Parts: sequence; C-alpha cells; structure tokens
Amino acid sequence: MVLDYDEIWKDLRNEVELLHSYWQMREALFGFSEERDKLLRDSAEGLFYLLDVFLWRELCLGLCRLTETGRNKLTLQQLLKHPKVTSDRNLLTLVKQKINAAKGACDPFREHRHKVLAHLDLKTNLTGVESTFPPDPRKKIDNALHAVADALNAIGLSVYGMTFEGVRFPSGYVESLVRCLEEAQRWRNWQATMRSTSNLA
Repeated sequence: MVLDYDEIWKDLRNEVELLHSYWQMREALFGFSEERDKLLRDSAEGLFYLLDVFLWRELCLGLCRLTETGRNKLTLQQLLKHPKVTSDRNLLTLVKQKINAAKGACDPFREHRHKVLAHLDLKTNLTGVESTFPPDPRKKIDNALHAVADALNAIGLSVYGMTFEGVRFPSGYVESLVRCLEEAQRWRNWQATMRSTSNLA
C-alpha cells in the first residue's frame, strides 16, 4: 500500500485542530470563573458534569493516540516517513526532536489512559482513579497541545510553508449559551420571589 504523506499530515492536523477545539470549549465553559461554574451547576449540573468528563476523556485519549508508536496507526511517528523529511537530514533530526518532546508532554496522561480510559484496571478503580491523573492537569494539557502542534509545524513550515497555531473556537457560541442560562436563572429567581411573596400574603 502506497501512503500519501500529504494526506497523513492533513489528517493529523485535523485531529490536532479537534483537540484544540475541545480544549478551548472546555476552558470557555468551565475555566472561566467561579460564578460561571455555579451557573452551570445550578442550570443543569448533570449535563455539564458529563460534558466536562467527555472533554477531559477525549483530550487525554486524543493526545495519547497521537503520540503512540505503531506502523499502522495515524500518529506523529508517521511524519518521520514523509519523503521530504527522510531526504533532509536536518529536518529529520528536528522532526524527531519535536515528536519526542510531544511524546514526553503527553506521557503524564498515559497511565490514566491505560488504567482508566482504555481499560478498567481493577486495583486502580477500587482504590481511586485520581491517583493516575497528573498534578496540575490543565497546565499539562495546554503544554501537550502546544508540543503536538510544534511537531506538526516542524514539517508544516519547511514542507508546506504554513504553521499550525491552534484553533480559535467561536467563543460567541459559549457566550450565547451562558446568556440563555443567565436569563433562565433570573426567571427562576423571579418565580421564587413571587412564590415567597404569595406565601407571606
């Protein structure tokens, strides 16, 4: 089977863009302020809890998948076989360095992926899955996303004359949702006030 490494690079770029979108969505919703977190809990706690869990899971799984090794997997390792890379020793060295750095940045999530997300390790799930999650996970997720983007850019700039600088998730979508939730909260507060006033009468 003849592989099209231009398509492989594009597919990897799409995967990274998706992870960046997940991260920006999560940060816009859950990392904004304590007031917003409370609004989400008061409005639909179960729904937003599940959304938060989904985004964390997809981020951890996606970062680990991209930095796996394996001949028949769509991972950053495939970039080492790109003809433009194999024919340029300096570029090959740079790409190897960037891929190794990306792998190292994603390693803190690998135990959680192996023992909790991809498989249900018995001991881990009985004693608490929190032990598999790295300290300061938000910072480590952000670092891992940047490291993966750097690996893509090592080829993108040299071969395609373009770089990947992340995805700008349309924050208006989140802000529109928040405004609706705030309006619903004001309505609930008004109803509660009316009921209280009616009871006093």
